[in-house]
Amino acid sequence: MFNIENFLKRFTLLTPPDDAIRGAVREIIEKEIGISIEKKNISVHNNIIYIKTKPLFKNEIFIKKQSILKELEKKFHQKTPRDIK
Repeated sequence: MFNIENFLKRFTLLTPPDDAIRGAVREIIEKEIGISIEKKNISVHNNIIYIKTKPLFKNEIFIKKQSILKELEKKFHQKTPRDIK
């Protein structure tokens, strides 16, 4: 017999698409720090966020890294990137 619960468990293991994570990171950085970064300068590889921007902006982002990661966790729950570089 078909069990819907087992079928739906597959979808809990999915990770959000990179575009959604990049958009969320962009919004959170703009809200937390006030810096506007284009989506094309944010990439996600192996659950790590890479940001290409000026060193001054990177320093500000790294200072607020933990709060940015906490905001991402609130938005995406368990399937969030674990680091920002």
